[in-house]
Amino acid sequence: MNDALLLRPHQLLLHADRATPVEEGFSVSVYVAHRRSGKSLGSTSKIMAVIDRLLKEPKIYKLNKDVDSYCPTIGYVAPTKQAAREIVWKYFVRYFKYPQIKFIGQTLQINIPRPLTGDYITISLLASKLHDRIRGQKFTYLVFDEADDAPEDAYEFSIKPALTDTRGEVLLTGTPKGKSFLYNQLIQQLKLKNPNVYHIPVTKTNVFSEQEILKLYNDSVSKASFYQEYMCDFDVINEGTFWYKSILELEKSLHFTNGEKEEDLSIVLSVDLGIGSGFTAWVSQVSDKAITLLDYYENYEDLNSLYEDLYDDNLVPDIIYLPHDSTKKQMQQYKSITMKEVFQDTFKRAKIYRVKRTPNKMVSIENTGANLPRMQFKMDGKTDCHRGLRKLKNFARKKDKSTGLFLDTILKDGNDHAGDALITLIDGMSLSRNTPLRPLTYKSHGQYIDRSTSFFKPTGSILRG
Repeated sequence: MNDALLLRPHQLLLHADRATPVEEGFSVSVYVAHRRSGKSLGSTSKIMAVIDRLLKEPKIYKLNKDVDSYCPTIGYVAPTKQAAREIVWKYFVRYFKYPQIKFIGQTLQINIPRPLTGDYITISLLASKLHDRIRGQKFTYLVFDEADDAPEDAYEFSIKPALTDTRGEVLLTGTPKGKSFLYNQLIQQLKLKNPNVYHIPVTKTNVFSEQEILKLYNDSVSKASFYQEYMCDFDVINEGTFWYKSILELEKSLHFTNGEKEEDLSIVLSVDLGIGSGFTAWVSQVSDKAITLLDYYENYEDLNSLYEDLYDDNLVPDIIYLPHDSTKKQMQQYKSITMKEVFQDTFKRAKIYRVKRTPNKMVSIENTGANLPRMQFKMDGKTDCHRGLRKLKNFARKKDKSTGLFLDTILKDGNDHAGDALITLIDGMSLSRNTPLRPLTYKSHGQYIDRSTSFFKPTGSILRG
C-alpha cells in the first residue's frame, strides 16, 4: 500500500509493542537519539504502522461504553509549524499512499477513511510553541518531537490531557539539550521499569562508520557540541563560555517573572540575522528598574512566519533593533532589498534602528554580561525563554585547536545567535555597566489585524513581490 521505508535497527525500536500504561492511564515511550539518526523518518514509519492497525480494526472508538464516539486521531508535535512543514509533512506526502487519502496543506492535516467503520483517521501536524491549541483534542497516538525545545508546560498542560481520556500512546523523542525534559522523562520511565526507553548515541547505530564519526568529532565546532548532539550527553556545557556563571547566579536568585507585559512600555524586538539559520530574536520591555525578556524566537527562515507568531503571542513590536549589517544583507529572492527595508515594510509602524558596530565585539559581550543582573526572564511555562537561556549559557569563545587557547572570537555553534540578539538589545540602548535604565515607552498604536478577513497581510508589497 505504501512505499517501502528502509529502516535501520535503531529505528525499528520505535515499533516495539505498546508497554503497559505507566502514567496517567496512557503509554509512554522515550527515544533519545543522536543528531541525523533518522528520528523523523522512524517516527513516520511508526505512524504508518498505527494507521495500518486502525484501518484493520472494526472498532468504533468511544470514551465510554455508550456515547461520545470519536474518530481516532494521530498527532505529530514539532517545535514549530515551519519545522513540521519542512520535514515531516514531506515524509507524509511521500510515503502515505492510502485509498481516498486527503492532504490539507493549509492546516497540515490528513484524513484517511476507515472502510470497516465508516469514520476516518485524522493525522495532524502541530507546533509545541502553540501547544494550547492541542488542549481539548483527543489523540490515539502522538509523537512529541524535539521535546526539549518545547515550552516547559506543553507536556503537562496540553499533551497529557489529550491522551488521558483515550488511554493513548505518546512517543517522546529528540536530541538532548542538557538535563531538561527528556532527561527527566528518561529517568522517570527507567525507574518505572518501562521497557520502551532508549538512549542511543552515534556509536550504537550504523548511521556513520568509525571513520565518519571521527570526522564528525574533528569537524565539530566544539567538543561540547559533538558530545551533546552525537553522544547524547546530558551534562555537556561549552568550554570558554562568556556568561555561564552569571546566568547560574540569575537562576539561583530567581530572576524570573510570571507577569504579563506592561501596557505602558514598548515591546522591543532585538534581532540576529544569522546567515543560513534564519532570524533569532528576543522580545523585551524596559522599565527604569529592569529589562524583562518576554519571549525568545529562533530559526525563522522567513519574516512572515516570525510576524505571525509575534502576532499570535500579542507581541508585535513597537521598537526593533537590528544589527549593524542589516543595511547590507539581502534576501536571496530580493537581491536589491536590504534586511532593514524588509523589516520596515513588514512592521510599518515600528521604530527600527540599525545598531552601530562596536570597535570591539568583546566589549559588547562584556557590557551585556554586566547588564544580566538587571534582567528578568518570563518563565511561566508558555514562553521559550528557557530555551534562550540555555543558549546563553553555552555562548562561548572559539578554541584554537592547535594551541588549546581560547580566542577573542565567538564560537559559531548555534548558541551564538541568542547571544548576538541579546547583545543587539544592549548595544541598541547604549547600556554600559553603570548606565541608568531608561524606560522605553514609544507605542506604535498599530491596530491588530483580524486575520479572519481577506485583508490580513502580514507583510507589505516588498515581500509579496
